[in-house]
Amino acid sequence: RLTVFFYFFSRYLTLRKLNLSCNDLKEFPITICQCSALERLNISNNKIEKLPKKILQLSNLTELNLRMNKITVIPPWIRRSKILKVLNLSYNELKELPIMMCQCPALEILDVSNNWIEELPLAFTIWKGIRELLIAQGRTNSRQLEIIDLTGNPVAYRETLGLM
Repeated sequence: RLTVFFYFFSRYLTLRKLNLSCNDLKEFPITICQCSALERLNISNNKIEKLPKKILQLSNLTELNLRMNKITVIPPWIRRSKILKVLNLSYNELKELPIMMCQCPALEILDVSNNWIEELPLAFTIWKGIRELLIAQGRTNSRQLEIIDLTGNPVAYRETLGLM
């Protein structure tokens, strides 16, 4: 039940995996961003509302689990993360999936299930490199991203995308 992340963790410069799930963190702990070797960060089941740009300092981060927080917006700078492969934003308070997500170069798995997303930008249907796009029961094939899971969102536009 941590409510604050202790700064001394930032001294562990070789830390590769960190699990801070199931706490009461209301803000993303900025001091984590000093752990430059961090590859996997699980900060799910907290009360975080927004993401700081300093996350980009985690240049080795390949997996970021933010499931079950209170995040309302995916920040535009996330597309500058060059090696992020897995991003879990399920069970948050997202209302839209911004087009800039199509510019994430290494992203393989994006989970935005169980949010409030009502509309999927058409760019997602032609995203170069997308392998599989999952929208509830609908599917579209492409080349890079492996999974977008929109299950549990009020997805009322599937017919217009030809996904039903």
